[in-house]
Amino acid sequence: MKKTGKKKTYIAVIAIILAAACIAAIFIYHRLHKNEGIVLPRAVTEEDLLFFVFDQGQGQSVFISMGDMQILIDGGPYVNGGSLPEKMRPYVPDGIIEYVIATHCHEDHVGGLQYVYEAFDVEHTIYGDRAEDQGYFWYFENAVNVDGGTYEEDSDMTIALENGATLEIYDIEDGNENSNDNSVVTYLKYGKTSFLSMGDLEWDMEERLLEYDLEPTVMVAAHHGSYTSNSILEELKPGFFIISAGKKNENNQPHRSVLWNAVKYTKGKNVYGTWRSGDIVFISNGRGVSTNLSRWDRLTVDDAGAIR
Repeated sequence: MKKTGKKKTYIAVIAIILAAACIAAIFIYHRLHKNEGIVLPRAVTEEDLLFFVFDQGQGQSVFISMGDMQILIDGGPYVNGGSLPEKMRPYVPDGIIEYVIATHCHEDHVGGLQYVYEAFDVEHTIYGDRAEDQGYFWYFENAVNVDGGTYEEDSDMTIALENGATLEIYDIEDGNENSNDNSVVTYLKYGKTSFLSMGDLEWDMEERLLEYDLEPTVMVAAHHGSYTSNSILEELKPGFFIISAGKKNENNQPHRSVLWNAVKYTKGKNVYGTWRSGDIVFISNGRGVSTNLSRWDRLTVDDAGAIR
C-alpha cells in the first residue's frame, strides 16, 4: 500500500511539472512571436468589426476597419509612423481611408499621420485643435493639404459604418489653452459591444462624459495612463482597459494610481499595455469580442512607468 501511495505521489508531481512546463512554453512562445505581425484571434467574417490599438511607442494610434469602411484615430509619433501603412494595408481593401481623426495637436498623436496620407487616399480629416507654433503639426496639415480630402474641426456628429455600427464623436471642448482638453472623443458602437477612445482628455473634461450613456466593452486609456486623466474608471467599469505607452518612457506612464484603479474597476482585471502586448486587436460580431491578448500579459500596479 505504501508503494502505491508513493507511485501516485510521483505521478502527481510529474503531472504538475509537465503542466508548468507547458504554461512556460506558451508564455515564452507568446513573448518571442508577439512582434511578428498582427495575428488575428479568429477568421474574419463579413459581419465583423475590427478595432486595433497599434503599438507605436510613446504615442497612440487607433484603427477601425469594417468592410470597405476604415477610420484612423491618431498616428502616434513621427519616429514610428513609417510602420503604420503596412500595419493598416491588409485591412484597407480599396486603398481608401474614409476618415482620419487627429484628436489634438501633440506630436505623439499626429506626428506619424503624414505617412498615412502618402500611402492611402484619405477622404475626410477631422481635428481637435490646431497649433501654430509646433512644426510637426505643420507637417500634418501640409500632408492633409497635399494628399487629403476635406478638413474640418470636430463637432458632435455620428458616422455610420456597416451593419448598423456607428462612431459617435463628442466635441467636449474647443479653444482650451491645454490642448489635451480639446481632444476628440470617439465612441464606437456595434450591437452589444462598444469602444471608447479619448485622446489625452484630462479630469475636468472627462467628468462631462458622464452625461452620456457609456458602457465601454473596451476603453483606451486617456493620456497614456496618466494620473491627470482616467478619473471615471469607477463609473464606466470597462471590460478591457488598454494603455498605449512606450517602454520605460520619460513620462513614467502609466502612473501607479491609474493602474491601481484600472485593476480594481475593470471587469476581470483586463488591463493591458501596448509595450507588453504589441499591436492589440479586438474583433466584434456585435454580440461579443475576440482578442489576440494573452492573459499572461495582464498589467498590475508593478507595471507603473512601463518598466517591464
